[in-house]
Amino acid sequence: HRGSEEELNDFSSKSQMEHAGWSFSWNDEYVFKPDTTLFAVQVPTSSYWGFSYSGHGEISLQLTGEGAVVVHFGNAACTGLDCPLRTFYSDRQELDLSGSVTVLLNGIEIHSAGLNTLVTQAIVRFVDGDRLSLRQSPHAVLVLHALELFCGDICERCPTGSQCDRGGDS
Repeated sequence: HRGSEEELNDFSSKSQMEHAGWSFSWNDEYVFKPDTTLFAVQVPTSSYWGFSYSGHGEISLQLTGEGAVVVHFGNAACTGLDCPLRTFYSDRQELDLSGSVTVLLNGIEIHSAGLNTLVTQAIVRFVDGDRLSLRQSPHAVLVLHALELFCGDICERCPTGSQCDRGGDS
């Protein structure tokens, strides 16, 4: 099942995201909205956040139709003495909080968010069957705020209820 834009932006549960078409490359206690006070202090509760403790977590979505998608995403990992992640990683000898979150299309990097980047965006043109991914490197917290889908021209909004289907045979 590939969800509508509204379903793709419903981050209320991991199962809802999977129902809409999202895939997760890992499954641990940090995969879906772990402790806000440690990992997502300034992230809206309507957004998705998560990370793979072992590093390199990825969420992905196969796109249908053709057009463009604006990915509103970020990296909730922080630096500084007041960063709650310092407590979480206190068992590590060297604290390296240099992780990033990257948007990819078919494995090709489009845009990245470094530390303390709660909101940025990537504009990605796609064709039917392309795979959109967001990848978290070690010591990063993947944040996904929203996807905006456009059919064909970026100025043309997709019809409600479909992922850039252009009509015709479906």
